[in-house]
Amino acid sequence: MGLRSCGVACLETLPICAGFLYNRRSKSCKLMRLYLDKRFLTVPFDGWKFYYDTKACDPGWTPYNGHCYLLGNSLLTWTTSQVQCQAYGGYVLEVESVEENMWITEIFLPIPDNECSEWRFCNVWIGATDSDIEGTFTWIRNKEELTYLPWDVGQPDDKNGQDCIRLNSSGRWKDASCKDNNRMNYICEKNSS
Repeated sequence: MGLRSCGVACLETLPICAGFLYNRRSKSCKLMRLYLDKRFLTVPFDGWKFYYDTKACDPGWTPYNGHCYLLGNSLLTWTTSQVQCQAYGGYVLEVESVEENMWITEIFLPIPDNECSEWRFCNVWIGATDSDIEGTFTWIRNKEELTYLPWDVGQPDDKNGQDCIRLNSSGRWKDASCKDNNRMNYICEKNSS
């Protein structure tokens, strides 16, 4: 397969394809669902070169349907995850459709909860809360009410005043404590360029 054909194949599978690896020597093409780390973008390895749309998302961010996503690299409180995402030019994850929810769990949360050594690593914060009106969840960024809510069975239960949301690897949502002693992984989101 030629370089052009590889690029066309990637474009035909958007938003799944984030870029592609191409080896000129072997004429091999590998479509990529995630961006590679910055170290691999400039240094060819074993004849492979990574091609991607530099206008879509910054290196390290993964594109999907007009947005860019970045998985955090530490466990943070809900409030600190908001501050961190703002520092990156984005906001805490806002899942607005079943397709986006499935994509997020498949790409960023591939380990099932029952196989995860620590649940906090296999769950991520969602950028919404019901702290203003109990039972009415709104996006923290713009205060709009959520219309897509894939709650897990028995959720939300507001146990001990849980006002935030976490997404688990099964794609289901659970309410969670926003307090500073509760830390878990996070995903930042922003619009693509």
